[in-house]
Amino acid sequence: MRPEPENPLERRLLAIIAAAGLPAPECQRWLLGRRRDLVFAEQRLIVEVDGARGHLNPAAFEADRRREAHALAHGCRTVCFTRDAVFEDPAYVTAALRELLTAAGTLT
Repeated sequence: MRPEPENPLERRLLAIIAAAGLPAPECQRWLLGRRRDLVFAEQRLIVEVDGARGHLNPAAFEADRRREAHALAHGCRTVCFTRDAVFEDPAYVTAALRELLTAAGTLT
């Protein structure tokens, strides 16, 4: 059984991905020693969704940047979408993911 999305923000993002006909990512996957919100494994793309509440303090902000650098050093790109983008601008989220997946050579 595949892990389920952890919160409404992740569920909304999965609905956007499905509605756009994009490949389905894995939810809550452990990758490179850390749990990631969504992972497109074949494309080596990590998607994180962040609400401001958990990421306003300097320690959380720093940890996020370190996590992204670690993933990049191992050949994985990370894209982060805010709560506002996911709920208020799904067209932007869809376009960004489509571009990233196309650049990875999996969409035409």
